[in-house]
Amino acid sequence: MSQVSETDSVPGPAGPGAVSFGSRGGCGCEGGSGQGRGERREERGEIEHERGRLKDEGEEVKMLPEEMLSMAADADGKQSQPEMFFMRMQSVVKEGRAYLKELSFRDKFTVSMLSWVRWPMGPLARKHLAELMCLVVAFEGRSIIPIIDGLLEYFNPNPNKQSRDEVTRLNALVCIQEMVDKHGMYVSSKLGMIFLTCKNVLKTSEDVHVKLAGSETLTLVIDKLGRMGRSSHEEAFKIVKLLLFQKQSSLRVAGAQLLHALAVHCDNCIAVENQVANVIKVLSDPAFSQTVAVKEMSQVLGDILYKISGSKPVGGEESKGLRDRFGKRRVVVGVKGVHDFLSAIFWKDRCPHFLRIAITRSFKRFFQRFAASESSTETVQSVKYILDLASPRTSKAIVDDARLKAACVSDVLRGVSCSLSEDGRALLVSLLLNEVMNRGHGFLGEQRDLSQAIAITCALGELAYLYNEMGGTQPAVEVKDSLLKLCAAPWTPARVAAAEAIRAYCSCVPELLLPTLHECLNFLHMEVGLTQSESSAQKIHGLSCFVVSLMAAAKVQIHGLPCALLDSVMSLSKMMLKEAFRAANEGSSWGTSR
Repeated sequence: MSQVSETDSVPGPAGPGAVSFGSRGGCGCEGGSGQGRGERREERGEIEHERGRLKDEGEEVKMLPEEMLSMAADADGKQSQPEMFFMRMQSVVKEGRAYLKELSFRDKFTVSMLSWVRWPMGPLARKHLAELMCLVVAFEGRSIIPIIDGLLEYFNPNPNKQSRDEVTRLNALVCIQEMVDKHGMYVSSKLGMIFLTCKNVLKTSEDVHVKLAGSETLTLVIDKLGRMGRSSHEEAFKIVKLLLFQKQSSLRVAGAQLLHALAVHCDNCIAVENQVANVIKVLSDPAFSQTVAVKEMSQVLGDILYKISGSKPVGGEESKGLRDRFGKRRVVVGVKGVHDFLSAIFWKDRCPHFLRIAITRSFKRFFQRFAASESSTETVQSVKYILDLASPRTSKAIVDDARLKAACVSDVLRGVSCSLSEDGRALLVSLLLNEVMNRGHGFLGEQRDLSQAIAITCALGELAYLYNEMGGTQPAVEVKDSLLKLCAAPWTPARVAAAEAIRAYCSCVPELLLPTLHECLNFLHMEVGLTQSESSAQKIHGLSCFVVSLMAAAKVQIHGLPCALLDSVMSLSKMMLKEAFRAANEGSSWGTSR
């Protein structure tokens, strides 16, 4: 029987699929104690087992381990096209993944991969290198700790050991980020060290891109730690504040994203609310409003508010959930808390346009998240708060930037209605009709309360959209009568919105189209013969809008109008023009509406 030689060489089978383990100079398998030799034999047994499994699956290992190591060691000439080289190495690793079971091969290949981190490369090559490392870990989980340790070595606090090359540090951070994202459960013992490394990167005078990669990695670490990372949350809040007040907009957005990760896993909602105030300060910066990052930050703010608004006291203790150690009470609790918090900024005196738009995006994102997680009934009931956002505390505020405010509230309503199911939209139609009728009492009364003008206008606009989308509904005379009352609304946009709503409603119920048009013409005949008062002029304008809208709907729905009806419209128009010219000659402004 043959003996194992001193060099411990085991000849493998011949052929391209052979696995050969050389002597001390070959694959690094040195002779040693019996225990070491036993471990190597066990590793080789694992390789043979893996090769057998691959062969059973119809695959074949085409490259020897020495060839793989040689390709990895002679890679310096591939720096001109690193993307192609890393893609090639991914294919090689897939073919020879059985060799990763052997310790010496795995160590040498890991050293080669870590040396590639020093290459100058772009984002695509950096991504391929990170994917290559993750692929190695996927095939052999025992390689993850050496790879992480090697990457962290580039950030060694010892100046003699750390790399000062910005590109190298950026490459290393991207690789760490990919490893934490895909294999976080295998690297849990190193998350604390990664957290400290990223914190030091953010607190030093690093390049912007390195800081950005560090903040993204830190956000992933907070996500992976979850509730177990409470000890690091206090330090993370300090980093959030540091990032929010950086000059670069990308770092500010990264700070908001880190705050969202803390809002998900942190029990201290007071600390989150304190940083939300800093986010509002950032959104109020005119310089930041000119960047494309303001939209992303506004949406992240909506996500943060959604997370903390539903947080309940921990363990049933109010002091932990609703108050901090200084007795400060939480502000953002529930949908009402979010509404009160954002509406106070929205209706603030001299609030800049860009801040109102940012608040609108946050409000819209909050309600979209709310609609996705809650039932349709709860979502529809919360729409009242959206309409309250359109209601200023004083009627004088309605004059300032009314068009912008109406557009903002309409955008939020549209985002919510698009998130609802068909049954949810039917509920939303009922709620909007009730809100229009309830808010219209003061709006149409003798006092002419304009504080509800924007809310009613936005609700009518959304009703028109929903009726057009639903395509059919049951006829209801009370709906038609409620909309007809708004012809005398004291605000022109409200009258136009009511005309659009009644057109959409009659389009869904074609049998009501002609009767409603006849009714509007009769009312218009009556108003033309009344005294020259302001209320009469508003009704004439509103009824005229109704007649025009219904005639346009009739052209589509019933393919034309009766000749007698058209003659009535023409005679009424001539009479209104005569009255208008007469009033103009007399110096009265009453004829303007005619």
